[in-house]
Amino acid sequence: MTRIFLALLLATVSSFSFAQTNTLINYKWLEGVWQQKGTDRFEKWTFASDTIANGLAYILSDDGEAVPDEILQLKATGGKVYYMPLVKNQNGGRVVQFLVVKSNEQMFFAENPQHDFPQRIVYKRKSATEMMAYIETLQKKKRSVFYFTKVQ
Repeated sequence: MTRIFLALLLATVSSFSFAQTNTLINYKWLEGVWQQKGTDRFEKWTFASDTIANGLAYILSDDGEAVPDEILQLKATGGKVYYMPLVKNQNGGRVVQFLVVKSNEQMFFAENPQHDFPQRIVYKRKSATEMMAYIETLQKKKRSVFYFTKVQ
């Protein structure tokens, strides 16, 4: 009886972990519009499905127009999750893939050791309306931290 219970428990835990890796369910807290504190910079995240989330980082111009700065995407595929930014005037106009190496319902760490800077991108949910993000080298020699408030 104990062996059956342990086998069922292991199967349940394994399937739960697999489901979390193949979906973006744990990332849903990111959905909405976030304003970087003290700036006119925003990130807007929408979920197209359980495996694709699209983001847009933009700055408000003096006349209130949204000027795109980065196109962002989270994608769950092949048992892995990728954070993929396309930054204006950087990386030869190409998307850079960062593999999510750690995540839970409150944060995720995405890394690309071959990229010059950043090599790690981190998003951490502080509350329903507060988020912190930072970019850094893997050796933590260079780091930029950003604080956001959810506005929509």
